Amino acid sequence: MDDVKTAIFPSVSMVETQFSDPRTALDSDGLLDKLREEFQELLNHSALEPAFAPIEENCNIKREQIGYGIAALLGLYLIFGSAAQLICNLIGFAYPAYVSVKAIRTKTKSDDTQRLVYWTVFATFSLIDFFAEGIMHVFPIYYLFKATFLLYLYLPQFNDASSVYMTHAEPAILKLEKIVHDYIKQKRS
Repeated sequence: MDDVKTAIFPSVSMVETQFSDPRTALDSDGLLDKLREEFQELLNHSALEPAFAPIEENCNIKREQIGYGIAALLGLYLIFGSAAQLICNLIGFAYPAYVSVKAIRTKTKSDDTQRLVYWTVFATFSLIDFFAEGIMHVFPIYYLFKATFLLYLYLPQFNDASSVYMTHAEPAILKLEKIVHDYIKQKRS
């Protein structure tokens, strides 16, 4: 069974290995440096040149500072904005939908499974949105937290939907299946 789990969910076994030995735990400083480098690569992409070049020249502000400013404004909007739920769901939907379509076009099955696991976790977590109004009164940064969590689930640096699925979604689904099965069995007898 462990071989099947490792084949279908390779990042789960990697996470289990990393956290089973405290000496091999994730190096947060190294991870942050890698994320920063990738953020800078994204900001220096040729498609963004027309947007950033005039601001850099006219305001004498570095592209990285502009990017962090945009991220901070987006974070504030997710806390105080009127369409925070829409923006949050776009963050959790747009890129994963794109890579899911790409995964469908490939012949390998592992990337399809990886995307299905993300969508299962996304759907499970989105059920909480039904209670979002009440949550927002107690936890006003809910949409910021949700957007960060969704990024954590699907960004290639983390890609941790499989471990969340294995630890939370699958046990809940199995319990629900048992309840439904027992209910149907009871009604038939």
